[in-house]
Amino acid sequence: GGIHGDEINGVEIVRQLISKGINKPKIGTIICMPILNIFGFLNLNREFPDGRDLNRVFPGFKNGSLASRFAYQFVKNILPVADFCLDFHTGGASRFNAPQIRLKKGDKEALDYAKIFNAPFTMYSKTISKSYRATCARLNKPILLFEGGKSGDNNKEIARQGVEGTLRVLQHFGML
Repeated sequence: GGIHGDEINGVEIVRQLISKGINKPKIGTIICMPILNIFGFLNLNREFPDGRDLNRVFPGFKNGSLASRFAYQFVKNILPVADFCLDFHTGGASRFNAPQIRLKKGDKEALDYAKIFNAPFTMYSKTISKSYRATCARLNKPILLFEGGKSGDNNKEIARQGVEGTLRVLQHFGML
């Protein structure tokens, strides 16, 4: 959650997964990162302090901008141990988005996972270059992007949908 610092519904979804003990499955390991962009979160800002959007600098560079270095460390140290990724977003610029899974048209594996997650809507959207989702695709890491609500707003219904969808995916993997 929290790739964009002002998108707090994802932060709340991951917080609930931790507070309910869902992050401690009977089988396997779950890595929970409630706030990936801590700088933006503390400043209620989408970007990193260097003005860059973290979700537009993946996979990053070792000696790049602050956001790029952060993305690089995430891709180098965390992503290699992941078998499946969930990415939680909200609508940007205070735009409300209905709860949805976004995936690339033709990605049958992602569509199958989207059906398991069972958000009210599944939308086809192009993968943004240098995004977390694009990096996962290049590394053959399955990923679901859940988006719902609007930036700067903590929406309990959106968080509930995100948590329940995550539970369905974890149940599918036999982890609970």
